[in-house]
Amino acid sequence: VARPLTQLGREIIEFAQSIEEAQKKRDCASWKIGITHDPIDMLLLARETGGCQTIDGDPKLNKCALAYVVEGKNRAVVIKDENGRIKARAIVRILYDKENKKPVLFLERYYTSVEVISLSHALNRYAIEYAKRVGLPLLTQEAMHKGEVYAGKIYSLGCNAPFEYSDAGGGISNGFFQITSPFIMA
Repeated sequence: VARPLTQLGREIIEFAQSIEEAQKKRDCASWKIGITHDPIDMLLLARETGGCQTIDGDPKLNKCALAYVVEGKNRAVVIKDENGRIKARAIVRILYDKENKKPVLFLERYYTSVEVISLSHALNRYAIEYAKRVGLPLLTQEAMHKGEVYAGKIYSLGCNAPFEYSDAGGGISNGFFQITSPFIMA
């Protein structure tokens, strides 16, 4: 029995609304946050949270995803649900300040598969604590951290993969990129 399109349309809208409501009520208390460099996590980052580096996405862009796995300077701050699926993430890179001759940590923008504002705050807080533990300054270009600008340019000194992607570094590169005027987070 075929239903009129208007009835089907209403059912689809109601279903979408019920999913939205369920996500808003999601209990994040059992979720875990941490730093990862696990190859599986690094390959699935964009697939689970969105972004151009998804392994089943556009090859012109996702050719850079390998750098997340093989490049030692890249890690990710991730929030995983009770089933181990990544719900939010941000790439953390060790970059180099040539002027001051010292390494720094750089936090890229965050991506999330659910709209829970506290996830971005949790990623930021965890990244700040991580930077304190490893004894490096933490920088970003995210607008929410506009404040003191870091005195110096920071650079990526290359990559073990043929291509690397950095939102703040201008997109696709061969691993050599620079970031100017980042903000100090910690």
